[in-house]
Amino acid sequence: MACVFRKKKDGKPEKIWRFKYRDRDGIWRYGTGWPDKRKTMDHALSLEAEHRAVRNGEKSPSPSWKKNRNKPIREILEEYLAWGKSQGGLNGFPWAQTYAKHKESQVSWWINLLHLEVLSDIELVEVEKGIQHLQKEGKTPKTVKHYADNLRSFCLWSLERGYLPSNPLAGLRRLSGKAEVPYRALTDDEVAALLRVASPERRHWYEAALATGFRKNELRALKIHSMDKNTLHLNLDAEQTKNRKGAHQPVDPDIIDELASRAEGKPADAELLKVARSKAWSLFQKDLERAGITKSTAEGKACWPSLRKSYVTAVV
Repeated sequence: MACVFRKKKDGKPEKIWRFKYRDRDGIWRYGTGWPDKRKTMDHALSLEAEHRAVRNGEKSPSPSWKKNRNKPIREILEEYLAWGKSQGGLNGFPWAQTYAKHKESQVSWWINLLHLEVLSDIELVEVEKGIQHLQKEGKTPKTVKHYADNLRSFCLWSLERGYLPSNPLAGLRRLSGKAEVPYRALTDDEVAALLRVASPERRHWYEAALATGFRKNELRALKIHSMDKNTLHLNLDAEQTKNRKGAHQPVDPDIIDELASRAEGKPADAELLKVARSKAWSLFQKDLERAGITKSTAEGKACWPSLRKSYVTAVV
């Protein structure tokens, strides 16, 4: 017999009711319901009655989306995030930690804004209103595009797994994520000025970025064993790069020598550069000010990605 129950957290019952019922094979199945006990119980009884009818040969099994049409959307979101953290990235790699956090926060934002309880609550018109809401809040085009694309990806994943009969966002147009003010490359004089004013530690960050084109998180992933002093390369494995392909970048011998001297006596799995997680961006901005570098010009703005753009420009 189907029933409902609540779990306890810190000794107090949670607000959300959970339920269990026997499926057509007689196996107990569990699910997450709503704060409303009656609504959760009715849902559990309905599921059990449907499975009983299939077991007795009174009706044919329902399509997957019908069986899951009342499944709470947050429960499906948890499955989506677990899949992404396991194999959702390029080439079957897990999502990067920051990417996974953005997925979770932005899809949750849609759930809260549109008061979604189940997947069938997603409506194209309401999503388009949500996009307009983000634009009115002053979000950048790239940020708005990320919000829309993350909800679209969630819907496509749900469609592929039989949770939806069709894609509710099939008519949603692709948004432009073009930056209003693009990043610019630094000139040779600006690079020289930046390296002069930076502390020794940050100078190594900047030199490594300028020499390899590695992004901030990729620089952070470099370990002492990533440095090959014989071939003068800095190496990253596929799971450490944004495009999930191994990177092997040649570096100037002087930079390798400096990094090697700083790495003496440290274990091979220690961080090579120790790029600050929360302050790298602001510290870079302060170094730009000390170096007298104009942040915004006709070519764009100077910020951390300018180091990568400077590398690409130099290669070209």
